[in-house]
Amino acid sequence: MAEDAKITLYDVKHCGLYGGRGGQPLAATLSEVFPALAEWSRGKELTETKTYTPAPDSNLLPAYLLQLVELRGCWLVSIWNEVPATEGGVASVPGRAVVGQATANLTRVRPGDIPGFPTYFWVDVAAGTVASVKFNHLLGGMNQFNRYLSSFIEIAPNWCVFADPPPTDGSIQIEGYRVAGNDEPQNLFARFNATLVTNKGPVDEFRQRVRDITKIHRKVELSMHRREQIAMFQKLLRATGMRHLPERQERVRLNYEVAVSITLDQLNEIIEEHNADNYISQWEDVGLQFKGESTPKWLSRAIARSDFALDVRCDDAGLVNAQQLAEELLRHRGAINSLRRQ
Repeated sequence: MAEDAKITLYDVKHCGLYGGRGGQPLAATLSEVFPALAEWSRGKELTETKTYTPAPDSNLLPAYLLQLVELRGCWLVSIWNEVPATEGGVASVPGRAVVGQATANLTRVRPGDIPGFPTYFWVDVAAGTVASVKFNHLLGGMNQFNRYLSSFIEIAPNWCVFADPPPTDGSIQIEGYRVAGNDEPQNLFARFNATLVTNKGPVDEFRQRVRDITKIHRKVELSMHRREQIAMFQKLLRATGMRHLPERQERVRLNYEVAVSITLDQLNEIIEEHNADNYISQWEDVGLQFKGESTPKWLSRAIARSDFALDVRCDDAGLVNAQQLAEELLRHRGAINSLRRQ
């Protein structure tokens, strides 16, 4: 039985170790990073694959490498995104499970388990693109994916020169990065960034008609696992006379509109912010309503995104066999690349 998936296309703008002036990466290019990640993660437990710790006020979730598969020059990367444990409804995986071998638990979060959800990314190295593959998840997780790879490049032993002897407190001290062989370590910085592909047609129309925009519509989906979004929803509830969150509600959908008169610069800011919002769910969107029209036109029209029926099985926790998913995405490679309309 085929699973419905929503696939969104991103361009890899930066990948590698860069000098102070930017330009082209000196090492850890797109063709080099994923073989290095496969080598580094081989035999590791999930808890050993965490490459960064989010700041307390960050919107990022902690992330772990769940599965990694290479097929004909393309890589299927599955990330496990950690969320706070709740009374029920959240899947978890054993923290001591080996990469590629984890199974999910839906009954309760056991000691040592990591509550969260999986996300899937298909990297076409030759095309320089990443396809986000979403089945039934609230978040696409591109922010975690970007940060995960940037942080991996920063500590990858293929290029990283560590202090010898290491610090006695168990921390990591990096002396620099070696581009090749016995080169002297250099002061480089790691970067990975994939940005949303947008097709020009609808956006050009919106810009040409900016003076006719009378309202902005916003659809957002709040996660009741995130403290700042719970706080936002509680304020809205108080404004309507309610004081407590509805029980067992994991997601909340909001739809609101604001009467506006905006400039082209302001419209460009709205479009840029919308395109940079890598947490976009299937529900979230920004709509522009024009003079004389009763319904809004949505910015999602411009996103390189479409629905696909994939011959894989997605379980209740959202887990999919990575090998099968990689084969299906390779079969649809042409259609995925054609999401970018010229």
